[in-house]
Amino acid sequence: MNVQGVTFQRTEEETRKSNAGPYGLVSITKLFRFLCSLISSDKDPNNYEALRLLGLKLINTILESCSNQFELAPGLLLAVQDDLFKYLLQNLQTEQLSILTFTLRAVFTLYTHMKEHLKVQFEIFFNALISLLENKQCSYEKHEIIIEMLAEFCRESSFMVILYMNYDCDPMCSNVFENICKFLYKTSYPVGGSLHSIHLQALEGLLSIVDCIAGRCGKPSDAKELISAEELRKRKQLKGLYASAAEHFNKNPKDGIEFLKSKSYSIILVN
Repeated sequence: MNVQGVTFQRTEEETRKSNAGPYGLVSITKLFRFLCSLISSDKDPNNYEALRLLGLKLINTILESCSNQFELAPGLLLAVQDDLFKYLLQNLQTEQLSILTFTLRAVFTLYTHMKEHLKVQFEIFFNALISLLENKQCSYEKHEIIIEMLAEFCRESSFMVILYMNYDCDPMCSNVFENICKFLYKTSYPVGGSLHSIHLQALEGLLSIVDCIAGRCGKPSDAKELISAEELRKRKQLKGLYASAAEHFNKNPKDGIEFLKSKSYSIILVN
């Protein structure tokens, strides 16, 4: 009732809308995509770093608190696969160490909780990470932060197995596990004679992988494993064969075809 004594009442439509409950999935997805856009490197440079840091902190909080629920919402999962990962990959090029740290933390959280939905994205991420580390223009501080995060990945007990099964034994993927191991053992050796923290971190990551391998060597075969060791060996051998055939084919197409025929894989030509 107002000062004139007139009473205002809600209509049935207004009452129904007010009792409709919390916002729906569409609104949540739009909000999450907006947060993802905050960390884009294409944004206006005004308050650039502050906006990206705010977006990364909010996204990290969301991922750490409810990342297990993303697979129940296809729209949110698509936003992670598309928008979020694209902007995280862009942020690997930043020279702002705080932005890089939060970016790597978000990627690690995604690996911990959602790796089964992000196979292609993680292949691109690890290859981009190794390429960045091999770039001589990469600063020492940036180098140190990235290798520290890579060593944290290596401490995950299933990291070695997941990479080898899903990438190194897949003919359609690059050898992610092999590339990471090569980089770690090259970095762990101080070429200039001086021992720095990056050498120790690389060695720590390498030892974590070796420890994981040693732990599985004395273990009996797990019946729950989807792929047997023999099947993995066959896949790896076939992948090596494809690589050799592609090398022959790039030099001379006829040589590539003859190579496949000589290896009794002429059925590949039919397919």
